[in-house]
Order: sequence, then C-alpha cells, then structure tokens
Amino acid sequence: MNETKNISEVKDEYTRFDSAKKFISDHLIPENKSPNDATDYIRARIAKQYQIKDTEMKKLLTNHYRVSLNTLAKLKMEEAKANKQKTINESKKATPRIVPKGIVNDKVTDFEKYTYPSYYSVKDGKLLKTIEVTDPFTKEIETIDKDISLTPFVLCKRTQPGIDKKPYYTIRYPISRFSLEQGEFTVLNSDFSDLNIMHKTLAAHGINIPAEQRKDVNEYITKFIYELGHLLKVEPLIERNGWNEDNSVFAMGKKGITADKIIPVTTLVKGSKHCDSLMQKGTLKEWISTVEPVMEYDLSRYMFYDSMTAPLLKLLHHENIVTCHSGESSRGKTLLAWIASSTMGDPKELQCKADSTANAVLAHVVGFNDMPVDIEEVTVAKTLEIMPSVIYTLSNGIDKGRCTIDGTLRDDIKSFRTSARITTENPLSDYVKNVGGLVRNREQCELLPKDEKLAIIAKAAKRNIQGNYGFFYPLYIQHIMKNIDRLETLYNNAYKMLNDIAIESVPKESISIVCRQTDSYALDIVAGILTEEVFQEIGMPTKSKEEIENIVLDNYMRMVLDKPVDLPYMKALKEISAWIASTQEFVKNGEKNFSRDIAGEVTDTEIRIIGKAFTEKMKSVGLSSSVREDFKVQGLTKNTNERITVNGNSIKGFKINRKVMDEKLGLNVKGDKKFNTDICCNEILETIKFMTSKLDKEVVEPYILKVVLGYEVTEHLKKLEKEGKVKKTESGYYI
Repeated sequence: MNETKNISEVKDEYTRFDSAKKFISDHLIPENKSPNDATDYIRARIAKQYQIKDTEMKKLLTNHYRVSLNTLAKLKMEEAKANKQKTINESKKATPRIVPKGIVNDKVTDFEKYTYPSYYSVKDGKLLKTIEVTDPFTKEIETIDKDISLTPFVLCKRTQPGIDKKPYYTIRYPISRFSLEQGEFTVLNSDFSDLNIMHKTLAAHGINIPAEQRKDVNEYITKFIYELGHLLKVEPLIERNGWNEDNSVFAMGKKGITADKIIPVTTLVKGSKHCDSLMQKGTLKEWISTVEPVMEYDLSRYMFYDSMTAPLLKLLHHENIVTCHSGESSRGKTLLAWIASSTMGDPKELQCKADSTANAVLAHVVGFNDMPVDIEEVTVAKTLEIMPSVIYTLSNGIDKGRCTIDGTLRDDIKSFRTSARITTENPLSDYVKNVGGLVRNREQCELLPKDEKLAIIAKAAKRNIQGNYGFFYPLYIQHIMKNIDRLETLYNNAYKMLNDIAIESVPKESISIVCRQTDSYALDIVAGILTEEVFQEIGMPTKSKEEIENIVLDNYMRMVLDKPVDLPYMKALKEISAWIASTQEFVKNGEKNFSRDIAGEVTDTEIRIIGKAFTEKMKSVGLSSSVREDFKVQGLTKNTNERITVNGNSIKGFKINRKVMDEKLGLNVKGDKKFNTDICCNEILETIKFMTSKLDKEVVEPYILKVVLGYEVTEHLKKLEKEGKVKKTESGYYI
C-alpha cells in the first residue's frame, strides 16, 4: 500500500517535473551563470510558477531529475549566449538613435512632447528615467521607469556664450498639475553643481523633488546640457531693463527692442511689475483713439514729452528728472501719468503707491531703468516726510546700496536712470528744505481744466487704456535708435534757445542754478520732437516744431523763470529777513529785552546774529551754517565768527551789513516800484494789521515792511499816517 502510494506520488512528481521542464524550456537562462546557479535559477522559476516551496522542491528533485536539470541549464545558457551575440550583431546593423536637429523645446502644451535626454521621458505628469534592474530572486534583468521628479521640467533656452560671460539656462515647468499654464525662470549654470542650491531653486518655483532624488535630478540636468544644450534656443542675457552697453538693445521685461525688430531675451529681472507688466494688450488703434482727445491739451502734451525723456538720459549724458505734479484731486494728474505708463504696459500695474517705505519706492523705480515712473498718492504726512530724501536719490540715480534691480537689498547696486513723476495734492517744495532738493524737484502746478465734457472723456480714457497698452514705447525706442545721430544737435539747439531767454529773464545771482534746470527742459523739447514724429507715423494728430517749443517754453517760464531757486546765501538772507519780521527774537536799536529767546540785534547799519542761534535756524530750514563763508565772499560780513554785542552782552556771532543785504535782496531801489499808490497803501496796512494781531508784534519797523513787501514803503507810510490809518511811535515804528 505504502509502496504503491509512493510510486504514485513519484509519478505525480515526475509529471509535475515534466511540466516544469517545459516551462523552463520556454524561458532563456541569463548568461554568466554556473551550473549550480542555473539550477537554483530554474528551481526559483518553477517554485514561482507552480507555487511550490523551495524545501518541497528539494525533496521532490531526485538525482535523476537534478542531472536532467543541470543538463537543461547548460543548454539554456548556451542558447542565451547565442541569442545575445545575435542581438549584438544585429544592433550593429540597426539604425542608430535619432539625434534631434535644429532648435529643441519651443513651447508646446504637453510636456510629454518635449525633447529629453536619452532614457528620460514624462508620463502621467512625472519626470521618469528608464533603467534596468535585476530581480533579486530570479536574477532576471527587467526594465522599469524610475521617478526622477514629481513635477516635469525641461531646459528650453540658454544665454549667448562669450568670454567672461557666465552661462544661464532657462527652465520651463507647469504652473500646477491642473493647468496648462507654463512658467519659466533663469538659473546660473554653476547653481546646478550645488545640490542644496539646485533643490532650493527648483522648489521655490513649485517643482516637487523628494530630497533623496536630488542627485538623480542633477544627473538629469547635466545630461540634458551635455546632449541637448547646443540645440537650445540662444538669447541675449539681460541683467536689467533699459539700454544695454552699446545701446543696440533696449530691454523691456522678456523682450528686447532693436532698431528693426523685437527679439526675445533672457532676463534676470524678476517680479510681475518689472517684467510681466511690460506687455501688450488690445490694439494700437484703440490706444490712439483713447488718448487722442486728452492729448489735445498742451498740458497733456508737455507731461507726455517729459515722460518720454527717460530713454534719452543715457544717450545725452543727462541726470535724472523728477517732476512733482500737484493740485486738487480729479483734475487729471493720475490720468496723464497713466497715459505715459500705458505706452509701456499695464498702467495700473506699473504705478507705485507712495504709501510705503522709501526703500519700497526706490526698489520700484530702480527696476524700470531708462523708463518713466509713476509714483502716486503722495499725500499722507509720513510719505511727505520721506519724499525729500527719495527725490534726492532719484535725481542722483544711485541708491546708496539699499535696493537692487529686482527689488531686493544688497550693497553693490548699479546706477539707474529715470524720469519720475510724483502726483500729490500739495507741492513738495513745502517739504524740501535744501536748495539742492528744490533744484532737483520740478513743481508742476498746472491741471487740466474743470470741464464736464473733459471729465467724461477722462473717465472713459482711464478705463480704456487699461485694455489697450504697450505699443507706443517700443516704436519710440526704435525711432530713437534710427535717429541717434540727430540727438546731440537737437539738444544743443533747444538748450541755446532756452538759455538765451533765461539770461535775459532772471537775476545774475540765480543764473547758474537756472541754467542747471534748463538742461531738463531742453531734453523735453528733444523728446517732444521725437514723440511727434512717431505720432505722425502711427496716424495721430501732430504738433509742429514751433508748437513743441512753445509748449515747453510756457512750462519752463512758469516753473523756473517765474520762481527761480535761490543760491544758498540768497535763501539764507531771505530766511533772516523773515526771521526778523515774524519773531521777537531780535532786539531793535539797542533796546533791552529780558526774554531768554534772543537771537540777535538790529541797528540802522547792521544785523548782529548770535552764532548758536544762527546754526539752529539754518538747520531748521535745510541750510548749513557754513553759508556764512558765502556771506563773506559776497561782502555781507567781514568776519564769520567774532565777538558781538547783543542786548548789552558780549557773545560769539557775526554781523551782516544791512546796505549790502538790501542790495542783494533788491530793496535799495530808488523810488517806489511802479505800483498804484492806493494798492501799496492797502498792502502795507494789511501787513501791519497781520503782524500786530497774528504775530503778536506790538509795533512794526519800516525795514521789515520793506523786506516783506519788496518795495520802498517810506512815502506810503507817511501818507497812511497823514490819513490817520497808522501811528508812528517815538522810536520810528508803526502801529
């Protein structure tokens, strides 16, 4: 019984083994296996196929079977070697791997369709690498796809190579798994060599890479550059917006403007404002129809010319221009600024709200090198306080190491060029105390007229230019490039015309400062001529050269000639006059004053000022006490620091010659100004009332009236005294 059973079991086992042999015969045994290894391999495959435990297999296999297996293993190894050699021989005759030709990785919607290095591909939204692995049990080599990155990305562009030029590559990636939108960013080639920097850079843009796969990603990038780098699109590298070194390319975000075309560029400028907002939307035709009704006004024309000076600053070696446009709200200030900004891109995105820190304002401006900048809503007290320093920095064109081209902070900031417009309800000159700031800040107080029809036009224009922008400025830049040889002549002619008028119109003490201000208005004329030439090309109504000059000249006379900025010593003299007239800090004609706030003493021939009081006063009005050296040069004082007598006490200070001071201030003219006597008398009477009631002065000295009103008052005071309207005291003062 037992023997029969055993024989039966053996037969069953033999049948199973025959099946196993057939199974083995259908599978090649990998080469390089010893007979024992081949036997173990076959056992493992049989066990896997028939779900037989290895221990059971050993029990079942007899010596006969083992010999048969060993024989089979040898045969299969020989067969495997023969097949492999055949494959090798055939591969030598096979078509080689197709190498891409021409530019690769122009933008497509599906990342699976981009070109990748050998063995890399994208499937199911992941970057994969095809590799061979060996099964640890069967020792069989299998092909699998290994995850490299959970977010696909490709290299799509590189920068123009050159001596001392660092290579950059542009990476393209999907913004999200659920969108077809693709983003791009630029990376310095050396950043790929540091795994930490590489990982942080990719992760910062949302590219999902597990930390343990950083080496795999680095290998992917390295192989990409090795195999496909020479086939990537080559673009000029732009470090910031504006002119390049030789003025052959003007960068605006991701596009470069040349004299005859617009080319794509690789830019290191980051941020939506400084890059993405410099784009086109709508049509040029719609932009023209939108701005044309507003541009009929001379003010609109002038402010547009002024903004268009920005790209001329470098070419004509001119310092930056800052214009403050002040006045009541809803009178077109923002609209005119938006029209200028709409020449470049989205006007709303391009504006800078001034309700921020000085660093934030400057970072915004620096990013728009060689372009006009719109700084809006300088109204709150905090903002008004920082604007004088901002104006100074904007005019100088360098940020003293605080703000970089992309808005971050560092110490190696380059210079920048801009024509900045600041809109505010109140003139900034009230907050700019020093002479340098007043020279740099141009005050535009003209507004568009109050007109119901214009208000409707302005509202529609402001709405429509938000849908049509970015067309004029590229055309304007190209026009400048084609006419670069004319610029110097245009500028020299404009400057001579304005300077000749200035020499005839302002006091000689102010001519040096006025001539400095004249530069920017000459630039306005040049920009106006070029602007009108582009207007003619695109079909807008134009102004003649004479009309352009008259528009600029009108603003030049109103903003400069009618109110020239004084030299520091002249400003100091006027401050001293106002100081004497509006306070009781100066003792008169040797009188005694027991107040602690004594700043000096006034006599018929001189003004004695205490040194410490003068220093504090000058500081409060934005002047340096060293202006006393200018007083000495101008013959106003003999010594800048000496012992003087004030209120009966000896103290350090200096003396000002009243006669010379009157001459400098234009108060020693013979006879009265050509005013109507009644008008002058009324002015004098109102001034005396104001000073005695509002300034708490008991009496008013004729000299003070002369300083305040700017003309001789003696005869008018006699007339008023005779009429009983004023009374003269024993000391010669009036009440």
